[in-house]
Amino acid sequence: MRNHLGSLIQFSEREKLERIVDMNVKVGNFDAAIATLSEKLLELMPDQWSYWKDLMKYSLNCHDNDFQSSFEQCSLMLERVLKKQDGLDSDGKGPRVPLRGPHLF
Repeated sequence: MRNHLGSLIQFSEREKLERIVDMNVKVGNFDAAIATLSEKLLELMPDQWSYWKDLMKYSLNCHDNDFQSSFEQCSLMLERVLKKQDGLDSDGKGPRVPLRGPHLF
């Protein structure tokens, strides 16, 4: 999806990223799936609860079911998203409704 043939299929940026995550998971590349989720998808849609669930699930798989390492990785992402959101709120660019998804974590 990153070369010319992939550009023939018209997907939104979010759909492309979701497919990239799915493909990485299917080949067992959990690090790349986590990176795409945390660096791209959660930046685009921080309130999407399915992205948070996937981040937790793939993080557990990546760390061989080591809950503590997985929790730390997810917590770092949570802090990053909330910090960015606070910055947007203080600039008056944040959403009118506060985020719910990250707080469910």
